[in-house]
Amino acid sequence: MLKAKKLDLIVANVVLEKTLEILDKLDANYTVFKDIMGKGILGSKSAENVLTILSNTFIIVVSNEKKIHEIIETMEPILESFGGTYFLQDIEAWDKASL
Repeated sequence: MLKAKKLDLIVANVVLEKTLEILDKLDANYTVFKDIMGKGILGSKSAENVLTILSNTFIIVVSNEKKIHEIIETMEPILESFGGTYFLQDIEAWDKASL
């Protein structure tokens, strides 16, 4: 097993394309779950919005610590401007290729 970091990003769909451009530029591997729903300090957010641009997307990134911190540094201004959040975890990965 290899030590790794797992970054869970929740972003507004309006910045999804920009977020994926950032992840691609930093050569990160990721998984995307579009149109999620949940409840936070601003209330409920549903994927049933008429305009999917108002929905949120959940993105999972697993990588080494250096790359994850580069992603966070780049994403923080976007999250502050458009809303969203992230969660960071220490994990063990079995696949070296994803790091």
